[in-house]
Amino acid sequence: MLPGLTPHGQRHGYQTWMDEDGIPYVAQSQQMGHEVPGTRGIYSHVTDRMLNEIREALQERWMAALRARAALSPTSAVPVLHAALMALFDPPRPLPLGAAAPICSQNRTPERQSAGPLPRSGALTALSLG
Repeated sequence: MLPGLTPHGQRHGYQTWMDEDGIPYVAQSQQMGHEVPGTRGIYSHVTDRMLNEIREALQERWMAALRARAALSPTSAVPVLHAALMALFDPPRPLPLGAAAPICSQNRTPERQSAGPLPRSGALTALSLG
């Protein structure tokens, strides 16, 4: 991250990207959470084609960033980034053994230290997903 970059500054960047990519004003406004003022807001509507244009433009930006990252180093210690980098190769390179391990540590209380490993299956059952 750049020093001084704020979430609001990132919104400016996203708006600029949509301008560069030729995204229609009404679709830009929807993405930014703005209402289109005046008559234009009454008669203009976001279409599936516009949303697809946004997705395609963002996907191309993601792929360009991923290719630039791969040029620096074709691997990563972060499993999700490593998997994305490996998928760039033709054919895709396999992930090394153990790459599916969780990327966060299993913080344990003293009581859990002797209880063995934390369960992997059903881990989401304790979460409220509704």
